[in-house]
Amino acid sequence: MLNSKVKKAAIRLPLLTAMMILAACGNDSNNNDNTANQPDVPHQENNTTLGRLVITNSDSANPMAYVYDLDDQKLASELPLKSVPNAVYSSPDHRYAVLIARADNITKFVDGGIYQHDDHIDKDKPALLPLALTGPTPNHYRSFNGQAAIFYDGSDSLTSSFDLLTDNSLKSGKVVAYQPLPQKHHGVAEPRGNYVLSSYLAAGETTLSKLALYELHNDHFHFEKQFATDCSKLHGAGSNQDYSAFGCEDGVLVVQQKNNEFADYKIPVNVRITTIAGHSKLKQFVAFATGNLQAFVIDPVAKTSRELDWSAGIKDAEGKPVARLQHVMDQTGQHLVIMDNTGNLHVIETATWTHKASIKVLDKDVSLGKISLNASTNDILVSDATAKAIHVVSLRDLKISQKITLDFAPANFAWVGVKKA
Repeated sequence: MLNSKVKKAAIRLPLLTAMMILAACGNDSNNNDNTANQPDVPHQENNTTLGRLVITNSDSANPMAYVYDLDDQKLASELPLKSVPNAVYSSPDHRYAVLIARADNITKFVDGGIYQHDDHIDKDKPALLPLALTGPTPNHYRSFNGQAAIFYDGSDSLTSSFDLLTDNSLKSGKVVAYQPLPQKHHGVAEPRGNYVLSSYLAAGETTLSKLALYELHNDHFHFEKQFATDCSKLHGAGSNQDYSAFGCEDGVLVVQQKNNEFADYKIPVNVRITTIAGHSKLKQFVAFATGNLQAFVIDPVAKTSRELDWSAGIKDAEGKPVARLQHVMDQTGQHLVIMDNTGNLHVIETATWTHKASIKVLDKDVSLGKISLNASTNDILVSDATAKAIHVVSLRDLKISQKITLDFAPANFAWVGVKKA
């Protein structure tokens, strides 16, 4: 198998060079697309803003990224794409939307146009960045404390790898650093300041069970070590201030960081864990099991786990327990919000890990719904493909405070803007 670093560089550098040359000549197709049918959005300076939504459709014949302005209550831009993203995320500091098109092996970025500038907030016209990251099967995206990592699962000819990025690196049209891995595998990379914790399938191994530590050195990484604790079928990751957690077949692998020192150990759970929820202001994690029916509170300090009743016994139409579809932590870390497969939002108070309340938001095509957090208002946003709408749910009183009506069916979306301090 070829090492993906050489091949990826050969793909990426000509692409970026070509884009920069075209931009200088004024003939870049992306730049031309950005100006077509665009409303006039002059530069503005504000003290506050609700932010914007970057919303994609699922039309492969005419893929688009729409930017909806929550202050003006209207579309600010319509940006033609060349690929249909299967996922859209906010960048680490929320200025950009990250559009991952797994099937086409490409990641693009939309500048939402809203950012902090000295003592005020600047508001500019949204734009599709020239930057395009290419790599085999971009999959898991993990963001923590101002950094994000995109993990590439690899292909038959290219190994797995990951990119580290920040909002500042995107502004400069590049990633912070790139790291190839020994073999292809479905994995994840978790950023932690000067380090990245990455799933690691060593040469000759066939089953993923290890985690490795990489240290950032300016624009590249150094391999530091492979952790001793096994984590068979490693999947999912999350972090808080001092710990990172990873899902395993038999529990949760925990890595504690004390400055430049790392310690690893396993917290047993009697089911396979595939998803981890964490927050920088929380001491515990929530671990979701295969099937998304069960969830567990993981305490990395006490090294304990206990089951969490996240759905309060709610059943679906057939009398079966509801399953988690998506989740999001609020801006403060005080609430975990889970959307189930019947269209309910469940709010968990993290101080006591108890079910606070639930609200029905979606009735049809629930599996198409996506949730996001408005980090300025702490509202929960839920897309509704059937109704062609985005529902705004207030966590203060757990009511739908607004229905944003669109003239297209939203597929994926993310909030961009300036988060509340």
